[in-house]
Amino acid sequence: MRFEARHLSFAALALAALSAALAIPAATRPFVALALLLTVGAAVASAMLLRARPPAVPDEPEDDDARFSREVRLHVFSAIATFVVLLFALVDIVAAIAGAGFVTLFAGPVLAIYPIILAVVATIPAIAGFFATREPRSMGAMPSGARLYAAWALLGLTGLSLLLGALIGLGILDAAGMGFIKAERAPFVSTVGVVTGGLFALHWLGFPGWGRVIHWMEAEERIRRSNVTRQMVIGFVALSGVLIVASLVASFAFPDTMHRVWLLGFAMLALIPATFSVGISHVVLKLEVGLGDIEDVRKKRRVILQSLSVGLTVTAAALGVITFLAFLAQAGGAALFRSLLEVYTSPTLYPFILTLALVPLLLTLVTRTRVQTEVQYTDRKKALSVWFSTLSIVLIFFGVFAGSGLASGKGISEENAVLVLSLATIVLSVLVKTRALLPGVVQMILEAIKRTENANEELAEDIRKRMMATYVGGLVFVLAFVGFVAMQATGVVKMEKGPQTDLVFFLFLFVGLGVLIVVGMRYFQGVNIDPRWKKATDQEIGKKRLTSEQMNRYLVLGVSMTLAGILFVLGLLVQFGLVTQLGPLAIGSKYATDFFVFAILLGLGPYGFYHNREMARIRAIDQKFPEFLRDLAESQRSGMTLTEAVITASKGSYGALTPDIKRMASQIEWGISFEEALKRFAKRVRTPLIERTVSLVVQASKAGGNVVDVLAAAADDSREIQMILKERKSSMSIYVMIIYIAFFVFIGVIGVLNAQFIPEVSRAVKGASGVTIGGLTFRAFDEEVFKTLFFHGAIVQGLGGGIVAGVMEGGKPISGLKHAFVMITIAYVVFRLVIG
Repeated sequence: MRFEARHLSFAALALAALSAALAIPAATRPFVALALLLTVGAAVASAMLLRARPPAVPDEPEDDDARFSREVRLHVFSAIATFVVLLFALVDIVAAIAGAGFVTLFAGPVLAIYPIILAVVATIPAIAGFFATREPRSMGAMPSGARLYAAWALLGLTGLSLLLGALIGLGILDAAGMGFIKAERAPFVSTVGVVTGGLFALHWLGFPGWGRVIHWMEAEERIRRSNVTRQMVIGFVALSGVLIVASLVASFAFPDTMHRVWLLGFAMLALIPATFSVGISHVVLKLEVGLGDIEDVRKKRRVILQSLSVGLTVTAAALGVITFLAFLAQAGGAALFRSLLEVYTSPTLYPFILTLALVPLLLTLVTRTRVQTEVQYTDRKKALSVWFSTLSIVLIFFGVFAGSGLASGKGISEENAVLVLSLATIVLSVLVKTRALLPGVVQMILEAIKRTENANEELAEDIRKRMMATYVGGLVFVLAFVGFVAMQATGVVKMEKGPQTDLVFFLFLFVGLGVLIVVGMRYFQGVNIDPRWKKATDQEIGKKRLTSEQMNRYLVLGVSMTLAGILFVLGLLVQFGLVTQLGPLAIGSKYATDFFVFAILLGLGPYGFYHNREMARIRAIDQKFPEFLRDLAESQRSGMTLTEAVITASKGSYGALTPDIKRMASQIEWGISFEEALKRFAKRVRTPLIERTVSLVVQASKAGGNVVDVLAAAADDSREIQMILKERKSSMSIYVMIIYIAFFVFIGVIGVLNAQFIPEVSRAVKGASGVTIGGLTFRAFDEEVFKTLFFHGAIVQGLGGGIVAGVMEGGKPISGLKHAFVMITIAYVVFRLVIG
């Protein structure tokens, strides 16, 4: 059976060569699709024969060198094959778009040799089968469950697409009067079968995917100890740097071509293997001997990695905001950001902008070959690395294709290529942060705040000095910004519009966001070291103290309302024509509504989602609380004391309540009484249901009553309350849905009126302008006025409908802030991107 499978693989390779030969003369190209059918069919048959009767594994033991060499060949082939298959899947997506008539593929040399390239790709399943016959130890486990059904689905799709491609290529469908696809589309139809056939062979024979390849490289001791990975990082980074420099040169040497798009795309692709190689030999921190003060070494490492993480985060955020604003101008036609789009996608400027975003990635990868990290490489980070790398390849492919000149049509332009490559750069930044195991910025801020909880006097004094410097710097920054805008608005300062002013404006904006984040961090650090915020002692009972929940609520409200107030004031200034230019953006009175909408969103959104998160936390805790009380009652009925019952319950699973129960059990084990531990538990979770129930249980325990009956009654009471709340939410959800439906109907009607009715009425009235009939005089009107009125109506509808939905769903208007935020956002997107 091994002989037959091997010869089937040889036959598939020979048929692939025949397919490539047939693709050269134009007269024989119709037979290419048939040859591809036979090629992939032979390879798939070989794979199935190998699974039916797998080759016998040699009895002699495999030495370590032979095993390592075999696994290197296996994983390298699997990684390359998976990449090629993914690439041709993307090519076929583009071909399908072209076949649907949305774009037009240019008849160039690339498309002329495409059947030959496809014949080469068709060898992948044949090589996989040949590899398995030579190395039977490389065959993975037989697919089972969902993986087995996926394999059969791939096999069916392979046969169907290859057969359809052969029928189209040979013209049989034309002869049968079914010629709904042109014969030149046959190679692209066959591509589906080649791609799915390759996936089937790799999947069926158990070849490792990207995730398993990466895991093997990390687990293989020879690779981790060798210097190969570092050399790979340096090599790919150097290649990426050369390509980036070449793109900068091409932006001047070839102003009328799109070589720079190709070069930038390949530079980004080179960063992906470099990113995966950087974390293999330095996954976790190792405490070396002989480095002197290890704490000093770890502190220096931490500072370096934190600086890299902040740099990548700021770069990705800045690029994301600019890309989003440019997208609004490109897709939505927002004139407000048109100047930004023109600057951002200028052929001589965007290579420099993307280079500024890619250079921090290169520096991070090179630095990580020398600096280790304390961040653990979890399963979640592994999965995210695979997903982000795949998404990066997809975005880079479509970005290069859109700017390569291989096609023409809607959405195929260098301008769109720049936006897609910008998204790819953002995803690459996240990939580098994830794979290079850099600390998260949010986690860094939380750790900086947490370290000040038990600060000594020396550290507290240092933090006070930093707080004062931060607050003074923030105040100076705000005053400078307000003064600059005021002087520019009044004409005291006049700046000529250009790329330099645009860059200064956005740099000023991002620095302001950074200052705001630092001020917030210093505020929380100040709360931790200020004795006025400490928990009240027995001698301080009766004095007013704010809880952490209240502080968080006031902070969210303060920041959101401050930003909303600034935007509202700017909206008024724009409405009355006092501000017509904001940095690089020329602003007309039409866009005053945008400032008001953003003010509403910032005023409602953050606090609405904060309140919704708190309510979700309370619901999750209250849902498990009756189960906890019931288990306590059952444990005490079985003869346990209350303290023993709590310790036993801490070993169970109670969802969001589990950490607090374990903490309560730990407190009891350390000698704290059951009543005191229960009180502390109620203060931590802070839900009305638990506070009331705990009070009853504590009083019953102190009075010496039957605590079992109290626990059982409390559990039943809590369960009934949960059922009532759930029933109310279920009965009210239909009304919330009706409000959303009414909102969408309102938006739809407005869309139809703006698209058909208002333009027709405007044209009719314009033709009869000045005519008087029966005392009525027709006068031309501005369509933009009606659009603005409808826009305002949609905002009011979203705000009112959201609040009503909150009252129905949660019983409070504040619960509707999230619904109002969603509806207003939808209305804004529809009017600015769809209606215009």
